[in-house]
Formats: sequence, structure tokens, C-alpha cells
Amino acid sequence: MNQMHTSESRKTAVLRFSPLLLIPLAVGLAVVARLWIAAGRWTMIDLKIFQYSGLATWTGADPYHLGMEGVQYSMTYPPFAGVLLGPLAPLPEEVARILWLTGIFLALQATVWLVARRLGVAPGTRLLLVVAAASAALLLFDPVWSELFAGQVNTFLMLVILADLCRRSGSRWRGVGIGLATGFKLIPGLFIVYFAVTRQFREMWTALAAFAATVAVGFVAMPGHAWSYWTEYVWQTDRMMWFFGTPRNQSLRATLERFGLGAGVWLVVAAVVLVLGMLLCVRLYRRGWELESGLACALLMLLVSPVSWVEYWVWLVPVLTLAAVYAVRSRAWPWAAVWVVIAAAGVVAPYTWLDFNALPDDLLSHLQADTLVLLGVGLLAAAAALGTRPPTAATASCAPARPWPARDRGPRPGRRSARSRS
Repeated sequence: MNQMHTSESRKTAVLRFSPLLLIPLAVGLAVVARLWIAAGRWTMIDLKIFQYSGLATWTGADPYHLGMEGVQYSMTYPPFAGVLLGPLAPLPEEVARILWLTGIFLALQATVWLVARRLGVAPGTRLLLVVAAASAALLLFDPVWSELFAGQVNTFLMLVILADLCRRSGSRWRGVGIGLATGFKLIPGLFIVYFAVTRQFREMWTALAAFAATVAVGFVAMPGHAWSYWTEYVWQTDRMMWFFGTPRNQSLRATLERFGLGAGVWLVVAAVVLVLGMLLCVRLYRRGWELESGLACALLMLLVSPVSWVEYWVWLVPVLTLAAVYAVRSRAWPWAAVWVVIAAAGVVAPYTWLDFNALPDDLLSHLQADTLVLLGVGLLAAAAALGTRPPTAATASCAPARPWPARDRGPRPGRRSARSRS
């Protein structure tokens, strides 16, 4: 009996610490990515801006008018971001790059692991190998590659938000991550609206309190510049994008700009899409598709944001993971088809074949330029079909965010139950 107990304890310890084996892989992938990224003016430009912004914030300078040599960009995020970016400032450029790339790969690994575990995949060697293989394969996925090349922060924010959404109902910390993410980069604030419309009011107030705390931190750190940001800079979208129609901008506003339609039309279209999208999120949540509801909100966020650079679409990684788990578990071809379409769009990346500053001039080039927008709309349409029925045993999450009433976990689609055959 004691030997069995000892064996089980050792097995538990191995499972608990086995994810640490992914750290050396993340470092190795970071080195590979750094060697692969061509040296030049735009190499990891966003990380460079983050370093300068952190330095400016911590030294009392203006992070919103950096004046970096040869670069016209400055920080566009709330003041709280500058406070968090401060520790990057003293690091040598190449050290910061390797650390940042390593962090991105660790965040990707954690995202795949988190989604798989949320869907009930057992921890162990098999999951570890899948996560390791996925993190390496994602080098070929253009939104991830763009994240690495720019040295962006979207993967970290995605992980924080997902971890928040996957907390069990009743946790006093559920909502804190989304509030902090909103304080760093405003567009995650849509998840606070998501909490409201899905009647998760405790989480909504927690997220709002966390966001308010980030605003307060910004005012304490740099009161004058914080005031300028919240009263002036936050409304200046041209600080983020000088040409909304570039194929690298994968948002509804960019699509409309590429058709020659202005901001007024975009506001109307975005409002309609936002309302319909939130209704979809509510339907999914009430049907028991809790994780899918949160991912639908993420896709909606990318579509209605005025600027959604390609690297913002790293949110496709958890969707890929979800589709893969359901495809293997249910052996249903629609889930496999979803996985193939997302993977193909991200690997082939037709928008990269177009000039950065050129507008499409025919139907084919429009389809290329709007690849991820069309994919996002298609995924939301598929989610709408999903919301017409409750999850089955093959597509049920193992830890629902909220204990809804018992639901029918009927037979897999395409198979009749024993009762129906009798």
C-alpha cells in the first residue's frame, strides 16, 4: 500500500513539474526566431518602442513624444503600460529581444495547454509533446510570426484574458486579469461588456475596479502625461495608423477603407456587428459553450476595433487548439475542416502578397487583403450555428465558468441513439 502511494505521489510530482520542460524549448525557439528575423529598421520595432516608453515613464519624460532616431512612432497605450514596461529600459537590445521572444513562446505554450486542459484533456506526456510541437509549428503561422517580428505584446494579453475567463465561477480574482489587460491596451475592455451582457456582474465590477486601479497608477506615475492621454491622445486614431487600408490591418474598418468607404460607414457597420456579436456571445454562454463564447468575443473585438494588425490575430491560436481537440475527440469532419481553414489562412497568409501601402483593385486582391476579416466573420457564423444546440459529451468543457442547469449531452451528430433505433 505504501509503495503504491509513493508511486502515485511521484507520478503526481512528475505531472506537476513536467510543463517546466517547455522552458528550454521556448528559449531554443526564441533563438531560432531571432536568427530568422532579418536585421533592419523595423526589426522588433514595437519592442524598441516599449523600451523607450518604459524609460521615458520611469525618468519623467514624455512617452507619447519619444522622438526615437529614425522612427516616428511613440507609445499609444495608456500610462499604465509605460509603468509596466519600465524594467525593459536598462536591458541591452539583444538581451531584451531574446527574453521577449522567449516570453512569447512560453505564452503560446501556456495558451495551448490552458485551452486543452479547459476542454478536459488529461495532463501528461502526450499533451506535453503536442504543446511542444504546436509551439514550434506556430513559427509558420503568420499572425504569430508577425507578433515575433514586431516584438508585440498581444500573446501575453491573450494569455492573461484566457486565464481570467477559465477561472471557476465564484473566484474573487475572476475579472482582475481583464481589467489589467484593459489598462494596458484598451481594446480588451470589450470583455468587460461581455461580462455585463452575459450577466456576470461580479466579474464585471471586479474588472472595472482593476481597470480603475490601472488608471490611478498611471496618474500617480505621470499625472501630466496621463491627463494628456485620457483627454487628447486616446481619441487620436492616427497615432496608431496613418493608412487604415493597408492589408496588414485586418479589421472591418480596414475592409471598408479598401472599398473607399469612410469612418462614418464604419461606425454604423461596427455598431451593428457589435450588437449581433454580443447577442451571439450571450446565446453561446447560455447554451453551455462558455469557452467558445469568450473566444467569439475575442474575434468580435478584432473585427470592430479600428486597428487590428495581423499580429492581433494570435487569438486564432486558442481557436485552433479548440478545433483540434474537438476534431480528435468527436471525429467529426466539420471540426477538422475548421482547423484546416484556420491553419491554411494563417500559413498561406494571402494578404502578405500585397504591397503594404497599396489598395486592392480587383476582387481577388480584395479577398486576399481581407483574409482574416473574412475568416473571423466565417468563424462567428459557424459559432451561431453551434449556438443552436447544447454541447455533447465530445464537445463539453470540463470546468464550466458558471453552473448552468443540467444539459442534454446527447449522441454525437450523425449517430442515432439506441432509443431512436428501437
